[in-house]
Amino acid sequence: MSGQDDGPAPRRGFAFRPEGLISGPAAVRAVEAGTAFPLAGGPLAFSACEVVAESGRIVLPLAEARAWAARAGLGDEMAAAIARVTVPRPPFAGLSLDRPRIMGVVNVTPDSFSDGGDFADTETRSPMAWRSATQAPTSSTSAANPPGPAPSLCPSKRSLPASCR
Repeated sequence: MSGQDDGPAPRRGFAFRPEGLISGPAAVRAVEAGTAFPLAGGPLAFSACEVVAESGRIVLPLAEARAWAARAGLGDEMAAAIARVTVPRPPFAGLSLDRPRIMGVVNVTPDSFSDGGDFADTETRSPMAWRSATQAPTSSTSAANPPGPAPSLCPSKRSLPASCR
């Protein structure tokens, strides 16, 4: 399988996907022993990978995958593929990706019917949206059609708990 050298995940000769995910103390021990690599900087690690090439698809322990790549003349490409999935992820939209992030979307448009009409007017919609935003584990947003948010209905970012910003 041939690939391109440009783009976010360049590959040459094969595709690579981490497998054999482990977590917790076992992940730490496996990384320390050299039998696993941290996934996106941790805390998960992977001890195997799926390799897809012209000859087919196979899941191999990392040492065997690296040996296969070396025999195929693709050792540098395998090292680059491993490096791409082991580095910590940069922040996205201002959020650190050092831990899982959960986002909730509250549809507060007047024509929304998924709530059975329980939150059909502003007086019931706004408190429910505010409760959702303040109780969210990571972040929350509202979807609305009006030309602009009414200041009394949409709190400023500074008034939200730090976990919701």
